Parts: sequence; C-alpha cells; structure tokens
Amino acid sequence: MKYITKELPERYFIGLVGKFTPSKDVNMIPQLWNKLMNEDFELLKDVEKESKFIGLEAYPHDFMETHEFYYHALVQTKEKVEVEGFETIVLQKGTYIFFEISFDTIKEDIPAIYSFIKENNININYAFDYEDYLEDQDYSKKGQKLNFAFLLSE
Repeated sequence: MKYITKELPERYFIGLVGKFTPSKDVNMIPQLWNKLMNEDFELLKDVEKESKFIGLEAYPHDFMETHEFYYHALVQTKEKVEVEGFETIVLQKGTYIFFEISFDTIKEDIPAIYSFIKENNININYAFDYEDYLEDQDYSKKGQKLNFAFLLSE
C-alpha cells in the first residue's frame, strides 16, 4: 500500500459536526456535507477560507463499546475563527501520513488502511483521522481520488 508523509503546520478548520453510528446512520455524512455546502456555506461568507475540505472523524474514549464517533465536515480557514453554530477545529503541527484511496471504494479502503497500519506497526494518533479531499477532483463523478490521513505519533 502506497503512502506519503508530510510535515504540516498548525491548521484551522470550520464546519459542521454530527455524532455518527455507522450501522444506523448511513446517510448522515452525505447529509452533513449537503447542509454545509448548500445551506450553511453562505453563513461563512465573511470568513477567509482556503480551498481545502476535509472530513474528520474524532473517536471518543468509549468508541470500542459504543461504535459512535463524531464526523466533521470542514473547510480550512486562514486563521482560527469562531462562528456561532459552527465547530472550529485546530489540527496540530506534526507529521501526517496520507494514503491515496478511491472515493468509490472508501468504505472498503479505510479498514484495509487500518489493517496495513497495524501489520506494519505504524505509530499513529488513534484519536482522529480524516479524508483529505483534493481540489482537482469532482466528487459527484465516479473514479475520484482522495487521501486518507493520520497524525503520526512520536
């Protein structure tokens, strides 16, 4: 499995968050993105944004028992901003590992990446991971690529 690592500075994001249980909430993630892009994005018109979007999964301490996690549909901002009704996330400076995957097979690719990480003793931060959406891809079409990313632990 191919991957790259990148040293990244602290980065800032703003967007929407929802609590997600994969076995129950199959439509929640697309609905969250739809709400952000088609309803709420206009509310961020005064926020200086980058053209980077990510889908961040944050795993609470009881994830293994509940199988619930928090999904964040986010757009990168130039600085940390707080807007009522939106979630602000700061991704820490550090080394991140990126795996290129197909948007069409994301549900199969993510477990395969976790298996690869375990088999190869790659030391990641298990608190979160994220889909790194690429600017040159049109995710309404088949065959699009994205990166699945983790912060490496020291």
